[in-house]
Amino acid sequence: MDTAFFAQKQYKLKNYLGALSSYESAQKMQITEKDTRNLNEIAIELGQATYKTGDYKQAIENFEKAI
Repeated sequence: MDTAFFAQKQYKLKNYLGALSSYESAQKMQITEKDTRNLNEIAIELGQATYKTGDYKQAIENFEKAI
């Protein structure tokens, strides 16, 4: 299963830690495969999931990566 798709499902189920883990995996896969097309989108999703876990400092860092 696509890790970004799985992350979105976890986020919708309010399993923010699971979503965060899946988004991090998706990000690592894209970097490894040198597929940078969706890295900004993943950074935004990482920011949202991190925000929901209460780690506001890390959420800001993730959002800044999307800029």
